[in-house]
Amino acid sequence: MSKIWLLFIVVIGLLSGCKTDIRYVDEKPSSIALPEAVAGPDVITTPRNIVYLSIGRYEKTFMQNVQARGKEITDYVVAFVNPRDAATGELESLTPAQKQDLDKLVAYRKESNQNARIYIAIGGWRGDDDGFDLVFEEIAHNIEKRTLFISDIMALVEAYGVDGIDIDWEYPRVQFANEYALFVRELANELHKRNKYLSSAVIGTRDKMTDSGNADAYLDSTLRDFDSINLMAYDMEFENHSTFQHAIDSIDYWVNERKVPPQKVMLGLPVYSRNNWQDWSYITLQHPDQENEDTSSWNQNEFGELVSPQGYSVVNACRNSFEFIPDVAKPAETKTNYYNGLPLIIKKTELALSTKLGGVMFWEAPLDAAKPEYSLIHAAYQVMSGMTVDNICTQNPTWVAELA
Repeated sequence: MSKIWLLFIVVIGLLSGCKTDIRYVDEKPSSIALPEAVAGPDVITTPRNIVYLSIGRYEKTFMQNVQARGKEITDYVVAFVNPRDAATGELESLTPAQKQDLDKLVAYRKESNQNARIYIAIGGWRGDDDGFDLVFEEIAHNIEKRTLFISDIMALVEAYGVDGIDIDWEYPRVQFANEYALFVRELANELHKRNKYLSSAVIGTRDKMTDSGNADAYLDSTLRDFDSINLMAYDMEFENHSTFQHAIDSIDYWVNERKVPPQKVMLGLPVYSRNNWQDWSYITLQHPDQENEDTSSWNQNEFGELVSPQGYSVVNACRNSFEFIPDVAKPAETKTNYYNGLPLIIKKTELALSTKLGGVMFWEAPLDAAKPEYSLIHAAYQVMSGMTVDNICTQNPTWVAELA
């Protein structure tokens, strides 16, 4: 018995104890005939600066960063709307905070960034199942539930007048690739009939060691049905999780090996750090919560800039890592925080352009800094627009560490 099947059986056993009304898929499906594909909108040919935005989570920075970047953003991907845990096929209702954020974004697009596209992301990491989602699998397996699910998704599209749907099922498994393909084909057809887009966030490369993802679950037919794919070329390792080499490997796999047209491919870029899982704005001292902090006890680095006890500093904007103390009671025990600084984001954006990709994607905008000289999203925009790059690092070249 393979390890993945053993793990699957264990998970099913655990879940069955708390969700006895759900019969999850536990057999390999037979071959599934796909309906004929409906042609979608034309491929978008202008460079895209795509951002994800979690709704209902970031009261201070959600609209702050949307407004700060303005027309620099070409696509907003609203995250997340999920199927109900009971796997009926119905979507969860938006919370009041989520609805408020979505309403604000739709209104802002109409008033200030009319050419931008809005997608609603379905899915997201659900956390308990080691890189696959049993709720999605059950819905995709059952025709009545799948039909209801797609109907609910289309109702959401119509209600908010959005331009498309992003599927972020993390992650489809190889043994259910056919059912995933059928779900994607049926959803794509409904969207394409209305001239709407279907995109998907996919794993960075063939195997994702951190989350048990496997790219073989994305069949060639499925990749053709997506109007674009967003490469999650981050969280690739447990620590130094999004290097330049990870970006190269991700593009090589999806474009060169899987033959996805490069204009349909967006290179994913992180706006957060690991091990400490912190926002870019925090580690560069740009978050609104840090404006009134007492810095009297903080140290200074070799450049005369303040450094917080957690290692946060404006100089971090020009680096890709820094040391921090996870336990103040043990100051001698340090760990390294890894992230993508401004120079690395610029280098990756240049890579996306040189390999003819459709653009870049950021997870996620509320984690960015509002000031343009610190903003990762603004840096990518400058590169894609052919502008002279101007940021805190070009203004302070001695802060820049050598790129790996």
